[in-house]
Amino acid sequence: MDLVEVKNKITKLYYDYLKVDSNIDTQPIRIIQASKSLIGIKTDKPLFVLLNYLEGYLCTQKYKIRESYTFESTNPSMVSYKQLEESLLAKNLSLSYQNIYNLTQVSEGKQILEFLIEFALKYGNKSYIIVWSVYKMNQFLNNKHIKMSLDLCVFYILSEEYEISNRKDKINIKNDLFNLCKASNNSFELLSTAYNIFYENLTRSKKVNEHICNMTPKFLEKNVSLKQCNNYTKNQIKMGRLWLHEFISHLDPDKLDYKLILKLDAARGILKITEDKNYDSIPIWNCINENIRELNEYR
Repeated sequence: MDLVEVKNKITKLYYDYLKVDSNIDTQPIRIIQASKSLIGIKTDKPLFVLLNYLEGYLCTQKYKIRESYTFESTNPSMVSYKQLEESLLAKNLSLSYQNIYNLTQVSEGKQILEFLIEFALKYGNKSYIIVWSVYKMNQFLNNKHIKMSLDLCVFYILSEEYEISNRKDKINIKNDLFNLCKASNNSFELLSTAYNIFYENLTRSKKVNEHICNMTPKFLEKNVSLKQCNNYTKNQIKMGRLWLHEFISHLDPDKLDYKLILKLDAARGILKITEDKNYDSIPIWNCINENIRELNEYR
């Protein structure tokens, strides 16, 4: 199997599961995107074990299929993100789909996805994690299946109760990944995703990053100081993301599951930031090893 075949398989899986209605935490698009990113750590030695697991796991799951909407081609006199925002706030699913369709007639998918990321961060709870997965898959597929991808994002945004994060204790996280080490239980993936969005070069970065700074405190343990950083190895520091590749390549396939894949991809994203920005990776590896206990068996 070569990389072209791997991409074709991932593309087909993505398309096949775009209409699935499932819990955000187990949404197959997130698992597909996470597997794709982990496979891409070392393209000269692709982790076929991830693709094999992905195909085997997904075919055993029974998913509900979302209702689809079809719209006639229209030429509205005015198309705006304001209209989309209003329909989302009103939780009007069919109108939101229509507004998405109208926007795709005049705007490329990346800009619409950026708007949905901003909206999800401002009003949502954790729907931004599925929108971010779609955003990253869209980069991989170069706008292929963009309309279905956008509809998926809208569906999950509207499935949440809205809340606006406008906290007095907001945190400026620029140049500071250490708050990740204070993540409360079960917040590691959520906070890692937020940090990856923060460091992405988005057109809407200014507003998006403000929302991330507002929401960050709710993921952190209160009155917790950073632990002593001694849960790491010199090899992890030296190899960075490549260490994750080595871990997966030596992992017993029977121990692979979707939860581990999602956590490993969260770690991969944070390590990429530390490498790109030349940040100290010791506290980050300490945090990763504390949150992904499976790594300790290999170290």
